[in-house]
Amino acid sequence: MKKRPSKNPPSILILLLSFILPGAGQLMQKRWVAGSIFLVTFLGGFIWLMTLAIGNLIDYYRLGFEFETYEPNPTTAAALLPPLAMAVGVYLANLLDVFAAQHRRTSAKREAAFMAEWKENDPTCDPYRQRLP
Repeated sequence: MKKRPSKNPPSILILLLSFILPGAGQLMQKRWVAGSIFLVTFLGGFIWLMTLAIGNLIDYYRLGFEFETYEPNPTTAAALLPPLAMAVGVYLANLLDVFAAQHRRTSAKREAAFMAEWKENDPTCDPYRQRLP
């Protein structure tokens, strides 16, 4: 029985998807739990950041139009740092994770191909046997 070659997506596609949306590369690698965690935490941090940023923009424009009667919410730019740090941290961890996982997969495939070729050329050879003096 012949094994069908696995249809793994190309490495560049996986890395590109991870650059665009954290967690998508892991999902392409069929690492469902890791992909879901990265996707949910990144989107949570991003939505948190956008909520605060849009609130600040709304306060800014309301202050411009209603400057005599409007008292702005004293939200500072420092309030944006925790969600920004969360989103950027998850994004960078995602890229590191997908790169490391892809490297492990390709190096394992290369080693398996090397071992198969080695055994095909010399079936008596054991690559893990140590030579004695």
